[in-house]
Amino acid sequence: MPAKYVEDKDKMLSRTLQLVELANETWLVTGRHPLPIITAAAFLAWQSLQPSHRLTCSLARFCKLANVDLPYPAASRLQELLAVLLQMAEQLAWLQILKLDKRSVVKHIDDLLQHRHLLIRMAFRDGTAEVESQEELQGQQQEQEEVEDNSLDKPKGKRPASPALLLPPCMLKPPKRIHSTSPVSTVTGDENISDSEIEQYLRTPQEVRDFQRAQAASQAAPNPP
Repeated sequence: MPAKYVEDKDKMLSRTLQLVELANETWLVTGRHPLPIITAAAFLAWQSLQPSHRLTCSLARFCKLANVDLPYPAASRLQELLAVLLQMAEQLAWLQILKLDKRSVVKHIDDLLQHRHLLIRMAFRDGTAEVESQEELQGQQQEQEEVEDNSLDKPKGKRPASPALLLPPCMLKPPKRIHSTSPVSTVTGDENISDSEIEQYLRTPQEVRDFQRAQAASQAAPNPP
């Protein structure tokens, strides 16, 4: 392994644990196998400790150098972690001017993790609590907007964007349900009706006698040659 890829074990462990905790606090671990999350966190931890030498290394190559298998969902967990880090970076004034992307944000993981509790509260809304008290929050937001309009006199288009909703991925992107189409029944009026079904529609004794006579006549009629 090249010397620039060698890292102190204690530093790696500490940074990886911080990233796994971040993933847990942002619902990325919920209902998922832990190994892909740990793999993605270890890769980001390793990159962030010496980003100038390691940003060009891919996740697959990292796993190969570390002599570990690459779990299939690890790439998806990596993208989700990077998306969370970008949301957090948007809350820091000195990072907003840098126009970070999923590659360059790795250089600032140390700063983001130091302030992660505050940044998570700033970057995300608690989706579970919001579902329970949505009406109350809407009222508070409306009052806050009125106060801001009166005190700061900001135009409506200049208000800051609302924080992203913090929910488990299965709720943010629920699986599509396949609706089975029920077979369409076509009624033509020429369907055969059994004698027992006809009797259900007879109401008066006269109708019953007429039906019995018609039935007897049809049975007594000679068969055509």
